[in-house]
Amino acid sequence: MSAVARPTVTRKGSGPALFAAYSAKPFSRVRGNPGATNGTLHNSASRPRANAWLWIGLAILLALFLAMPAFAQAVPAPTNPAVGDAVDRALGQLGGQAAGNTGQSGSLSLSLQVLIIMGLLTILPGILLMMTSFTRIIIVLAILRQALGLQQTPPNQVLLGLSLFLSFFIMAPTISQINTTAIQPYAAGQLAGTQMITTAGVPLHAFMVKQTRIKDVT
Repeated sequence: MSAVARPTVTRKGSGPALFAAYSAKPFSRVRGNPGATNGTLHNSASRPRANAWLWIGLAILLALFLAMPAFAQAVPAPTNPAVGDAVDRALGQLGGQAAGNTGQSGSLSLSLQVLIIMGLLTILPGILLMMTSFTRIIIVLAILRQALGLQQTPPNQVLLGLSLFLSFFIMAPTISQINTTAIQPYAAGQLAGTQMITTAGVPLHAFMVKQTRIKDVT
């Protein structure tokens, strides 16, 4: 049998001397460069990144410095001279007509009438909910749909349409009375704006009182 060759191991000391010999030996993960240490590789790789972040920071500071005068400028308030002049003319005409007439208030100009109509359109949903039978009808229809066990049949759009139709049907006599006693005389020039509003409120107030329980208003 042939003898197996065993590798020879040279031991450099023992105990603390062996540990000092291994710790003094440089360590490198790069092949072909045994003398390079971890600190050298880390420093050489981090230098380009540090330079890049430095240039980015300088660019941001320069952009902020150049943009500061633009931010410091006062922004002029938006103006719409056409609307302002129209309102001023309408108020001036209203004041002149009211001062020139004795015993009767002046009629509203066209510009002011348009302004009032646009304002009324913004509160029209509130008027529909609070001064008509719409709220009561839509609640009853929703409860009826739930009692029948129907999930979304008919859909909400159909319920809203039915509620609007029934509300106009119920309030048709009141609307007709308002048109006869307030709107038509105002269009003919027989009533002023404030008188028209007061006259139109009387039938609507009577309708709301009829739909309210006596114990709720006393």
